[in-house]
Amino acid sequence: MRKLIDLAGRFLARKGVVGAVFLVALAGIAVAERHVDTLPMALSIALAIGCFMALLSGRLLTSVYASVGLIAVIAFVSYAKMKWMSVAPNVVDLYFLAFDPGTLQFLSGSFLPYLLVFGTLVVSTLAAVLILRRRETGSSRIRLRACALLPLAIAAAILTQPRDFKGVEDLMRYRYVTAFFSSLRNLGHMTEEVPLLAHLEAETAGATPSSGPCEASGRAPDLMVIQSESVVLPTQILGEGAPEELARGFGGMDGRSRALRVETFAGYTWVTTAGFNTSLPISDLGWLKNYSNFVLEGRVENALAQNLKRCGYRTVYVTPLPYSFVNEGAFGRSIGFDTVIDQAMLQAPSAHQTDAFYYDKVLETVSRLREEDDGPLFVFVLTMSAHSPWDYPLHPDAAWSGEPYSDDASVAEYFRRVAKSRDDLSVFWERLKDRATKRPVALLEYGDHQPSLLRAHWEDRHGVDAVASPASPAYLTYYQILTEGVAAAPPVPTFEAMDLQYLAPTFLEAAGLNLSPVYDYLLGMRDACAGRFADCAIAEMKAGYYACRQDPGTCAATRQATVGQTVGPRRAHHRQARVFEPATLTDRRAAKGGHAPSGNDMGRP
Repeated sequence: MRKLIDLAGRFLARKGVVGAVFLVALAGIAVAERHVDTLPMALSIALAIGCFMALLSGRLLTSVYASVGLIAVIAFVSYAKMKWMSVAPNVVDLYFLAFDPGTLQFLSGSFLPYLLVFGTLVVSTLAAVLILRRRETGSSRIRLRACALLPLAIAAAILTQPRDFKGVEDLMRYRYVTAFFSSLRNLGHMTEEVPLLAHLEAETAGATPSSGPCEASGRAPDLMVIQSESVVLPTQILGEGAPEELARGFGGMDGRSRALRVETFAGYTWVTTAGFNTSLPISDLGWLKNYSNFVLEGRVENALAQNLKRCGYRTVYVTPLPYSFVNEGAFGRSIGFDTVIDQAMLQAPSAHQTDAFYYDKVLETVSRLREEDDGPLFVFVLTMSAHSPWDYPLHPDAAWSGEPYSDDASVAEYFRRVAKSRDDLSVFWERLKDRATKRPVALLEYGDHQPSLLRAHWEDRHGVDAVASPASPAYLTYYQILTEGVAAAPPVPTFEAMDLQYLAPTFLEAAGLNLSPVYDYLLGMRDACAGRFADCAIAEMKAGYYACRQDPGTCAATRQATVGQTVGPRRAHHRQARVFEPATLTDRRAAKGGHAPSGNDMGRP
């Protein structure tokens, strides 16, 4: 073994080999950086890393191989993250995501080839460094030269950095070497006040949770919410000529598809999850937006599950991912979920199961909880079938008319998974309706974000900055609401697009529930602002919303002062709704009765 190590050391130390590695590294940096304007910055960064390594070790060749390997690792991570999430790697990832065991478990289950390449780069670099370190002797002269050159390299990297970047979302998306280092700018924001966190601090410090009677039009229904991973309306991409097998199953009760505006593209599912469950604009976290599950834990009052618990609901969160992944389990509990069922509890071989797998688990959970009592349930479910990668068939034995849906194999596979998701959802809804004789049920389904493979589609139509603007159609998904046995409720409103912050109260409205003055305010804001939240034309409404959350007792007065509304946004039948108080376990077990099925089915657009 020692002879083999010595042989490897002699080979790596040859001038010809070192020269070849150096030239390949320069060419690799140029190719990976992709843009001439930041190539000087990339080369300066490589030089600075090499100088830092030499300062630590006093060894020239060891430092060359260490810096080349580290740059290769960073460039590969940048490439992989931008390819699948369309966002550059960030230095803050090292704190929140990199060392989370749930992250490693997810990557090993979904992106194993990429993880193997990453591991190979790391091991190869460490091996080369350790082998060469045995051959080289530390030199004080090398250290002195590195000490003199390091400040110059750092200064060159800073001076050659373009000045026109605007934050996390604009971080040099395709510059695989410099992206990570540009994110160091975010460390300068650490002492700045984050607007949304300031509002929440005031909310939790002086506010009382939303109080008042819980109202229902009839018996309180079970609530099922499905956040469909990476699903978008096929007609939005393929046009009106999309095959029927793809176009079906998005229309809700009235057969009309409805556009939902979300705050993320191609990744960061948890941004949408947090936005729906809290009715907060997660983008207002600024540079911390993509770490919402961490920074919002324990800071949110008046979340959906919290309000439903107050009104007697049992709350369940079903995720196909590990409990610790992006802090999902702890965050879910902090916003009011009694039970978090993760990948391990689901006994899922991997996260990439069919939607039917998760729906079966939901029905098993509902049956188990029904044996304990007959109280209303709120179940929030995340699916994964349409998630990347799309380089293998998830349903190899299935076939649908109109295939192949694209000449691109990945796009064709993606839409096959979307078609199967419609089948699975239809079966799930039929099974839920069969249970509605005992308790009404309302189902909300929506897409969390568009998949990364649609980036080229939008850039071809709207230019290279198509994904940079939150007003872009790349941030549109859909939502649909289905009900069975629910007493008459207002029709689901139709806007050009509705922002995610209004989705929870809109669902409760369609389910015949009035739980909170905060949701009343949001419904009024939704109608007054034509479905827009961030870009509401009434400037005072957003500030009024935060004031309402801080003190729900003032919501009606705040709304009246803002838009002059003297009547709440709820329809007249809600003012006559039956008041139901939070039920005790005894009350639940004694509860009887139900509503006859209404015969509604999955809508078609």
